[in-house]
Amino acid sequence: IEMVYLKRSADLVKDLDLHAVSEIIAEDDISVIAAVGNGIMEKVGLAGRIFTAVSLKGINIEIISVGASPVAAYFIVKKTDRAATIKAIHDEYVNNG
Repeated sequence: IEMVYLKRSADLVKDLDLHAVSEIIAEDDISVIAAVGNGIMEKVGLAGRIFTAVSLKGINIEIISVGASPVAAYFIVKKTDRAATIKAIHDEYVNNG
């Protein structure tokens, strides 16, 4: 997304004056990664495998979002870490079973 649109969107949300929101920060150097699969956040250990695989590559998961879909978990990482994050998750689940 172009920064001009990102800033405009942030300004529009700020104009809503939502009392439950204390701060809005527009960042353009992040990526959203979706891990998709049945039971991704319900089966014991699946999320832990993702976090471990990513952290072993020295990557910080900045935000985790679950619940929007029963078969997906979303992770925010720095844009520069996008490819390595996807590879770490892929290697953990596809190459290691």
